Amino acid sequence: FLDTPGIVPEGRLYDILCSNCQKRVIPSKKLSGKVFLLREGRSLMLGGLVILSIKKGKFLLKPFISCEIPLHETNEVRFREILQKGVGEWLVPPCKGCIDKIESKGWEGKLLAVRSGQDIAISGIGWVSIFRGEGDLFLNVPEGVKVTLRNSIRR
Repeated sequence: FLDTPGIVPEGRLYDILCSNCQKRVIPSKKLSGKVFLLREGRSLMLGGLVILSIKKGKFLLKPFISCEIPLHETNEVRFREILQKGVGEWLVPPCKGCIDKIESKGWEGKLLAVRSGQDIAISGIGWVSIFRGEGDLFLNVPEGVKVTLRNSIRR
């Protein structure tokens, strides 16, 4: 490891948030402990920051993110409606101030072919481990946020 003070990596979700939202995104206590079984047509929302939708397959997965980020499972059709009604209210972060920043940048969709034993690393927030399953996931993240598919660090 190298210490590089002052050099800010690009693509971190953390960097587009206000200081109050940043405090919620960076874990101060424990990581989320929820495990989800998601089938085709289901979506998992990580606050109002990341939406993971199952396009093909069935997955047992666990987000490793701050426990202060609410996790909400819904069907793929309703997540846009929930985003409009919940973001900045109960689905935080982002707060209402950060919503404008995210909306001005726009959203980016990434289709990922994943299998058990892999992690989806979302720069500046954490990762989602795939415990079981194989298929396609569609990830919605704010424009410019770096997403990496890697072998699981749980091995």
